[in-house]
Amino acid sequence: MDTRMETCFAIEEDERNDTCCIDVPVYMGYSQQQLRRAFEIVENSEDWRGPINCLVSLTVLHMMGVYLRDIDFAIRFYTGTIAEFYTNPHGDGDLWRIVSVGYRMGPAGDH
Repeated sequence: MDTRMETCFAIEEDERNDTCCIDVPVYMGYSQQQLRRAFEIVENSEDWRGPINCLVSLTVLHMMGVYLRDIDFAIRFYTGTIAEFYTNPHGDGDLWRIVSVGYRMGPAGDH
C-alpha cells in the first residue's frame, strides 16, 4: 500500500467530506471527488440518506462533464443500491428520471 493511502486511512474523517484523498481512485476507478460531484447532482436535498427521485438533462450533465454512468456508480457507492434510469420513449432522450430507494432503505441502511 502506498504511503498516500496509508496516510488517508490513518486520518479520522467524515466519509462524505473527505478531502485527504480526493484524487485517489476509491470505487470502480472513480475518485472520491468524482463520486461526490456526481452524487450531489441527484442526492435527496432534505437528507442524503433519503430516497432519490430526480430529473436530469443529459445536455446539462455533459456540460458539467458528468455522465449517467458516473451517477450510477456514485449512487452505488453512497447508498449501496442500484438506481433505475428512465427516459420518455417519445421524447428526444435528453431528460432522464433517476430513482433509488436511497441509503436508509437500502441494504446498508438503518431501516
